[in-house]
Amino acid sequence: IPALIQVKPNCNGEELNALGIIVNSKIGTIWTVMIPNSALSLLPSLKSVEYAELANTANAARYKNDTERALTKVDKVQNGLQNSLPKNYSGKGVIVGIVDIGFQCNNPSFYTADGKHNRIIRYWQQNNNNGTPPNGFSYGTEFSDTAIIAGLNDMDGTHGTHVAGIAAGSGYSTPNLQYRGMAPEADIILVTIKYANDTLPGSALGDYIVANPTIIDAYKYIFDYAESVGKPAVINLSWGMHTGPHDGSSLFDRATELLVGKGKILVGANGNEGDNPMHFFHQFNKDTVGTIMIENNRQFRQGESVYSDFWGSA
Repeated sequence: IPALIQVKPNCNGEELNALGIIVNSKIGTIWTVMIPNSALSLLPSLKSVEYAELANTANAARYKNDTERALTKVDKVQNGLQNSLPKNYSGKGVIVGIVDIGFQCNNPSFYTADGKHNRIIRYWQQNNNNGTPPNGFSYGTEFSDTAIIAGLNDMDGTHGTHVAGIAAGSGYSTPNLQYRGMAPEADIILVTIKYANDTLPGSALGDYIVANPTIIDAYKYIFDYAESVGKPAVINLSWGMHTGPHDGSSLFDRATELLVGKGKILVGANGNEGDNPMHFFHQFNKDTVGTIMIENNRQFRQGESVYSDFWGSA
């Protein structure tokens, strides 16, 4: 935990060093330090420290990849020989595609387990028209040099990095590769989603109307490349929305159905709204029914509009 501390004039730092506290700057009696979690509870007892201001709060314990691998039984697949499988599966020889936004391409976990090689072999920035688009597409810029890709950090949040790390992070820079992902040896292809209209941000309406065509393009781009190099591909889209009929009849659903097949798998996020009653069903019979719909977890209802999506048969 980074902190500012005020020490007594005669402080020589020995008490701090004994607890593993690292001193960075000394501005008179005000020092900047890094305090290990193990020393936090002992800080008030230090005779040489008069006052401390912590620059952070400790995060609550959260599931990380090591726990998730066990909960989802991926650990049994990675240790396949011990679990009656033909081999240990690590994603080697497979391409993992991530369609998202916010990629830190030089994140340690996107390198090989020894840290020597970046595993992102292709990167299509659909929202960057300053370069050459992929073959067969009319927009965006494709990058294929891993050295160049490593310097292409998309700063639109961290969601894509988070998702890609779970799917295919090598765990490099974590103790004994502890926090490696599900397919730590897979090749990685990233696609930054393009919005065709920047006046419609991420939203139910924005996602459905604006992003769907470019997401389909991203799927085809990744599958086409994987087929060209003779490798199977798994594509993840953790980009949720509640628009559409949810019965496989939309053009987006029908297109994905035509894209998948042997060696071509799509994985979609299940959503983050499991505890919210997001859907309403009513069997209409004869009379017209008037309905007022309110999304129950919005907080500024008087100043916001709600987009409702209705589907049905005649």
